[in-house]
Amino acid sequence: MLSRILLTAEPFAFGPAAKMAILAHELRAVGQVHVLVRDSAEEIATLNDLPVTRYGNRSAVAPLAALVDEYDLVINVMNFELSEVLRRSQTPAVYVDTLMWLAENRPWRKARPARYFCQNFPGTAEKIERTEAPFECGFELVGPILAPSPCTPRSQEHVLIALGGVGRDGFVPGRTTQYPGPLLLPLLEEIRASTTLPIIVTAGRDAAQVIGDQVAGIPEVRACSLPHPQFLAALRRSAYLLVNPGIESLYEAFETGVPTFILPSTSPSHLFQRARLRAHGLTLPGLEWPALDEEGSIERVRRGPKSFMAMMTDEVERGLVDARLRPTLERELGAFIAGLPQTDRVSEQTDFITAMGGHGRRTIIDAVTALLR
Repeated sequence: MLSRILLTAEPFAFGPAAKMAILAHELRAVGQVHVLVRDSAEEIATLNDLPVTRYGNRSAVAPLAALVDEYDLVINVMNFELSEVLRRSQTPAVYVDTLMWLAENRPWRKARPARYFCQNFPGTAEKIERTEAPFECGFELVGPILAPSPCTPRSQEHVLIALGGVGRDGFVPGRTTQYPGPLLLPLLEEIRASTTLPIIVTAGRDAAQVIGDQVAGIPEVRACSLPHPQFLAALRRSAYLLVNPGIESLYEAFETGVPTFILPSTSPSHLFQRARLRAHGLTLPGLEWPALDEEGSIERVRRGPKSFMAMMTDEVERGLVDARLRPTLERELGAFIAGLPQTDRVSEQTDFITAMGGHGRRTIIDAVTALLR
């Protein structure tokens, strides 16, 4: 009889739901997989044909205890709301922490995971070194959790701009507290000057709505929020990708061989990611904020999101995006497009994923398989 596996993910973000969907599809070869999610259309869409149980809000969590006890194993991808249920249950649990957040969250101090995996994002290894694990199994660092890349040739149907979780305020006229609003239209102008391909801009749902209004009059430009499987399909059909260096779209582009242009950082963690790329000899074409070339500026923004947002606001309000960043955009993006395709980088990018711990997906699935024997 096949083991019964329950997967659940934190409902606050695109990333954990995508990780859950990636793991779920491969785990069907190991056991009967069932998915527990919030009642969210975007999250449900990432799960395709997997059996799903939905729950509403925090008050609906307590009755889930009986459901959890029916399974042989629970895999929890950053679901804070289910922490109390798992803590009291006798069902073994594997934790997948994509940002090393859960270990620092007080309700998890009494958790008893069978395995606790932390994805090797910028800063994660350093957090593990200075954090004493509140559970016996300790923290295990794993590489990027990426969907298997199909062995089919890529097509080049459009250009893809992936803005990740940037909020809507970054695109509302008159609000200068969040990138990349001031740079988006110049970016689109430069791309459209060099290609006749359609341009797809992906972002969170709220931001995509605002971007859609701003680009409504621009031919061949579409803004949308894509569930993860649809995003991967769009990525594989892209002539090239423009993305900031912190979200996993960067790793996914490496995996699929899509040429990649790096957009300016949107958080301090992106600075660490750039440093990791440079340390492995992988210098990708792209842009960075002009202020980050100034002495001491990187150390200043590393102090946290508020310092970083203050720097970005200052850049925008002083007109430095137009005066200093836009000329660099025209030069660097023009050179990148003129040099396509950049197939010589594929082996370097694959080596970088290996250096980050290889494929975390495979490590986690092997661990689950061993626990269920």
